[in-house]
Amino acid sequence: MLKKLIVVLCLLFLFVGIVSAADINSTDDTLKIDDNAGDEIVKNYNEDVLSQKPESTITIKFVNIITGEEYGSQTNTISEGSSWGITMVKFNNMIANHRTFKSDGYKYTFTYWTGENGIVDTTQRFYCTGEDYTVIFYANYDKELLGRLIFILNDEHGHNEHYMTYNDEADYQFTFKEPVDVEEGYLFMHYVDADTGEIYHPGDNFSIKYSEFKGHEKTVEINAVYEKIVDNNTENETIIDNNTDENETQIDNNADENETQIGNGTDEISQDTSNTKNNTKIEVNKNNISDDNNITTVLSSHKTGTALVGFGILAIIIISILIYNRRLKN
Repeated sequence: MLKKLIVVLCLLFLFVGIVSAADINSTDDTLKIDDNAGDEIVKNYNEDVLSQKPESTITIKFVNIITGEEYGSQTNTISEGSSWGITMVKFNNMIANHRTFKSDGYKYTFTYWTGENGIVDTTQRFYCTGEDYTVIFYANYDKELLGRLIFILNDEHGHNEHYMTYNDEADYQFTFKEPVDVEEGYLFMHYVDADTGEIYHPGDNFSIKYSEFKGHEKTVEINAVYEKIVDNNTENETIIDNNTDENETQIDNNADENETQIGNGTDEISQDTSNTKNNTKIEVNKNNISDDNNITTVLSSHKTGTALVGFGILAIIIISILIYNRRLKN
């Protein structure tokens, strides 16, 4: 009897074990977790999730290396194990409308594309790194100077200054205008070319042919010419005053010299004869004597005249004595 009971219990445990094993091998792969917040987080650990690969979003930009202008861009997302290639056809399409351009007096002509690894001359291929990234390719150009004209207009006392850089492949022309807000005390006269000396007036045109600055840089500088305004009345008064002072000083000096020289001449005349002192009158006009030489000439003439008078008187006396003696003899 006891042996039968033990066999029944063993069979019961075996049945329970078989049922439990069947529950564990169930095909439900979903695990439910309660985080006490009332939210249910579901994670599915199926084969698709476990086999997912990393991706990279790649952006390609095509840029002018001279101006920084972006000609275009392209973006693509690839996964690990795959690649993306940009052929030379794409590069050529990007540069088709930008093979030449002009800037700041230069002409630029496209030569080649460059990237991180130097000149681009074949298909460029990109791979997934697990991160997004950007690659820039630059369009390179040869530079040729077309010609540059620098035109400068200097206006020191007005407000007509002008500075410009002209880079077009054409002739250049500039029309002069009357200065405005001219500084007080100055009168505008004209404009003048600092190099050639050519004069321009308001309304005149300055023109230059493109051939004169083609292939090089040329600077033209024009200056506005002014004349300082002077008060003529004040200037004339000053000149008259200066002349008056100088004339007065000169007259005073001449008068002093004339008086001294005339005095000496009078003494000499007195020594030659005393009888003719009252008969000879020396008149000296200070206003008619211009210098010392004239005074000396006048005095010499007076001396000569006095000497002749003396000799005449002496001859008369001698003749009178001879006549008197002859009468006595008779």
